Amino acid sequence: MPIDDATRFEQLHDHYKETFSCVQSAIAQRDRFFLTTLGSAVLLVFRALSPQATAQNIAAFLTTKFEFPQVDVSVFGSALWFVLLYSTIRYLQFTVQVERRYPYLHAIENILSEAYAGGIAFTREGKAYLDKYPKFSKWVSFLYGLAFPALLLFAVLISMALDLSRELLPAARIFNLFIGLMLVTSVGLYLLLHWEKKRAEKPTPSTNRRTKNHG
Repeated sequence: MPIDDATRFEQLHDHYKETFSCVQSAIAQRDRFFLTTLGSAVLLVFRALSPQATAQNIAAFLTTKFEFPQVDVSVFGSALWFVLLYSTIRYLQFTVQVERRYPYLHAIENILSEAYAGGIAFTREGKAYLDKYPKFSKWVSFLYGLAFPALLLFAVLISMALDLSRELLPAARIFNLFIGLMLVTSVGLYLLLHWEKKRAEKPTPSTNRRTKNHG
């Protein structure tokens, strides 16, 4: 059964709104897990520098606020490693999800925009947003997309090295190092994906020559 242009446009517009809502939900989740990952990473660094004092202060806070029982330093360290792993994986998952959905959202905007003679309508997330993209926004994108994961990877490697030189229960040491290796792998794969994406977006010399010739 053929669909007229008005019905097709309405269906596509509804799909665009649904897709945009999914992207916004993923962004909200990403931001929440970013804060959790950042807080856990900071605690991991403090623990690496002063494990006893960090564990005692956190345990005292949890006991005062939530009546948690006192925990062993090794148990606290392993729990912190696990929380960091979970929050990091979820943060990277939502980050990749947002990055993958935006090109699709831009494609839908282009189709919808054609119904308005290619004007500015339905280009909020794509053409209108990226036009004259400010340097500050590029800087923020760099901090989120590259600087933070790289610093997180550095903090994990330093913490793993210090755990190897510290007296820990054998089970705790193995657990911490296993979690650390999973973190290194996860962040490393994300950085590789980020690098491949930037490489794919970078125009080749032949592309530049074609663009100049058309100009």
